[in-house]
Amino acid sequence: MQPRAERTVPKGWLISSRFYGLHDEVAAREQASRCVQCPEPTCVAGCPLGVHIPEWLALTAEGNFLEAAASPFHDLAVNERGAVIVDANHMTSIPGILAGGDLVRGPTTALHAVRDARRAAIGIHGYCAGRDRRFDAAAAG
Repeated sequence: MQPRAERTVPKGWLISSRFYGLHDEVAAREQASRCVQCPEPTCVAGCPLGVHIPEWLALTAEGNFLEAAASPFHDLAVNERGAVIVDANHMTSIPGILAGGDLVRGPTTALHAVRDARRAAIGIHGYCAGRDRRFDAAAAG
């Protein structure tokens, strides 16, 4: 995969005027190291996905990419086997995040994954339509 070309970001968005799309490992570590030192509080508190930006940047700067990728989901409820807990609509404990298949059941057949995907699609439709927006712990299996 080729890294994307450097592009300009509107003034005021970043301390550095450089921004890169997809990163190779070296570029990702450099960008994260630069961002860790950024005094702009918007980046720290303003993530709409609830990503703990300082933690994510520190992990990325250290080269711990798998941990960084998992960090936005540290509040995800899991059972004793480490499988994600979902309700009847496949909604997880994080609003707007639905799951199914091996993530919920552990290793199983494609048939189960397809069935879960269909149920999750119904849950996604309900979520986008404004219904079923909350995780129902009582319905969680």
